[in-house]
Amino acid sequence: MKLQSLSMLASACLLTLSMANAQTTNPVKSNTFKFGPTNLFANTILLGYERAITNKASIQVFGSFTLNQPKNGYYEEIKGYSGEVQVRYYLKPSKNLNGFFVAPFFKYEDLRFKNLDVNKINNNYYSNVYDPNTGMYINPVKVTMDEAYSTYYNGGLVFGYQLIIADVFVLDLYAGGGMKYTQKNYPTAGTENFSAYMRYNQLFQTGIAPKIGFRIGTYF
Repeated sequence: MKLQSLSMLASACLLTLSMANAQTTNPVKSNTFKFGPTNLFANTILLGYERAITNKASIQVFGSFTLNQPKNGYYEEIKGYSGEVQVRYYLKPSKNLNGFFVAPFFKYEDLRFKNLDVNKINNNYYSNVYDPNTGMYINPVKVTMDEAYSTYYNGGLVFGYQLIIADVFVLDLYAGGGMKYTQKNYPTAGTENFSAYMRYNQLFQTGIAPKIGFRIGTYF
């Protein structure tokens, strides 16, 4: 009787250890960590985390930081940050976070522009000024800093396909769009005409905003 009880206890222990080992070896993965490689071309680091809340739904959050320092003699600086939230619904996932999806999203972004290019600053330079100390005509330049601000709120819908590769990597493809409302401010007269800012004109607009791209990362 005692031997039978010990045998049953040992079997139960072995079964428990086997189940625990199986769960450790093959855990159910329900997370992704991603970044936007194309954002690097705009001097922006974008990172995101996605978590499955059911086998067909997930919540995804992204954050970014932009820093474009003056270089090559062009006095332009752009700083900013953003945050985005998506609620994703996967249509027929073969596993967590894999397959076609539709996702409503909301994004907030805040950008600060500075321009020190004296050739674009109105009424801040003088030419052919005589210097009695040297007996020469000089061209002194009064440099001032002009700034522009852009804060926008963007909400809409995206569709896409997320592919899990080798159960380790993730490729996230998406396209869609929504409405964008922008609060902008030009604290210095004439700033809105700077070509430096006009190159980023879409960041100052309110209206329909398309959204398309891809992200890569890891699945765990």
